[in-house]
Amino acid sequence: MDMPLDVDVYCVDGVCGRSKEVVLDRKTEEVTHLVVREKQSPHAQVLVPIDLVTETTPHVIRLRCAKEELAALQPFLKMEVVKEEIPHYVPGPYLMPIEIPETRWVAVERESIPPGEVAVRQGARVAAKDDQVGRLDEFLIDPVT
Repeated sequence: MDMPLDVDVYCVDGVCGRSKEVVLDRKTEEVTHLVVREKQSPHAQVLVPIDLVTETTPHVIRLRCAKEELAALQPFLKMEVVKEEIPHYVPGPYLMPIEIPETRWVAVERESIPPGEVAVRQGARVAAKDDQVGRLDEFLIDPVT
């Protein structure tokens, strides 16, 4: 099975997005999810279980769900607010700088990858033990194993 990246993804009711990444189980090396960036604004990225994929070609991926069902799947990207401490220096006695920590809250976007799994995207570096050998273009998967 060809698992092309950055191609149109179709739900049963039409084009719903584009394939962006695949998620693999680290132990079994099986593909567990496909990451789809929705076509409609705000262009959310969702984790699509691989069993929802019915067909793939080099240019298209088809799913067995409707756009509404796709939108209800687990988001791939989640916003978190984290506390960040930034060192701020002010002149002290004898012009020696004194560090005064400045705390601020920052919104950070994080990938929501299931435990024990890894996401791989198009363009990721591929390395051998001794050197980089290229970049990832797409995945070929044996549907039986």
